[in-house]
Order: sequence, then structure tokens, then C-alpha cells
Amino acid sequence: VKLYTFKLPVGTKVCQDCQDLMLALLQRDPMDRISFEDFFAHLFLDLEHVPSPSCLGRAVSVIILINFF
Repeated sequence: VKLYTFKLPVGTKVCQDCQDLMLALLQRDPMDRISFEDFFAHLFLDLEHVPSPSCLGRAVSVIILINFF
């Protein structure tokens, strides 16, 4: 049995929660992969705090304003 290890390319920066979710999704054996329920409950997704369209628009305008100065 061959084991594979997932490694991010050098210089790639992702938070630990993102890396944890990617590793859970990229398991070769389907029985070892993250479940549907656990995927949607994962800390990286944080669906409880998804911005509304109006909040997202304001956030984008702030980012654009910050990058302008």
C-alpha cells in the first residue's frame, strides 16, 4: 500500500484551519475523508458569520480605499 502525503507548494500561505480542511478533503480513501456534516461544521467555513451582500459590498469598498492610500 502506497501512502501519499499532501504538501503545499513552498511559499503558499494558508491558515491552519484551511490547511486542516484541505487535508481532510484530499484523503485518498473515501472512508478517511471528512464527512458531509463535518465539512459544513468545519471552523474554516464559519458559515455562521457569512457576510450579507450589503456587508460584503462595504468590506470590498473599504479594502479598495485602504489599497488606494
